[in-house]
Amino acid sequence: MAVEGVKEYHRIMGKYFDFPTVKPLALAEKLIRHLCPETGVVLDAFAGTGTSGQAAHNLGRPFILIEDRVANIAAERLRRVIDSNKCNVVPPSRS
Repeated sequence: MAVEGVKEYHRIMGKYFDFPTVKPLALAEKLIRHLCPETGVVLDAFAGTGTSGQAAHNLGRPFILIEDRVANIAAERLRRVIDSNKCNVVPPSRS
């Protein structure tokens, strides 16, 4: 799993970062879809490289990320994703 997450990070950031627990974006999106209500807020207290924030953004959910060691990495990733629209924002369904 970490290999796929590292590849996604490289695609977005244009460089490799050897972070031990990078998760694939698809996994984070699946977890958020199933565990967070559409009107909920995603909270990740160990944000790492920001995958959960990108996944929440893609799914149209607000998010709060907390990271004390590599916060600038998550912030830069999200800035690039949001600015370049390298994500598909899915608005919440109104059912």
